[in-house]
Amino acid sequence: MAASWAFEKGVTGFLPHNWGVLWRTSNRATKAVLGQNQDLLDALDAGGALQSHRDAVKEIGDLFLHQVAEGLEKKEPWAVKLAEALGIEHGNLLNLIHEPSSKIAWTSSDIMMLQAAYEYQAKHPDVELKDALKEVGRIIPEYRVPTRIFDST
Repeated sequence: MAASWAFEKGVTGFLPHNWGVLWRTSNRATKAVLGQNQDLLDALDAGGALQSHRDAVKEIGDLFLHQVAEGLEKKEPWAVKLAEALGIEHGNLLNLIHEPSSKIAWTSSDIMMLQAAYEYQAKHPDVELKDALKEVGRIIPEYRVPTRIFDST
């Protein structure tokens, strides 16, 4: 995600002449995502592919990891194979996977997506948030699953 975010900015995106915009838009995006404020709601209403606000996403991850932990406690073959495939000892599985992923992945992804959209708007004042999100979503992965593929649900 971070590589796509940096690529979206291009070579000149990190030069000194852009630091002010980068600071302001990063600050705004961080406040929106961490504070779950109106800016985040506006981005969601504009069609932003943001994930950190969704308790269901967190619950799915928690459910998966809970099932893995139970499987390891019972020495179920599928759970042991999973732990072995990941090269992780039984006791460290939850700590190594759950903590960093649940706290960092979606939150940082959303901050980068919003920051890029806000920066795009700052450089193109006539562009609405919806269009800015769509434009940066061409480079930064949105992690959306389409409702139809090859005209099939």
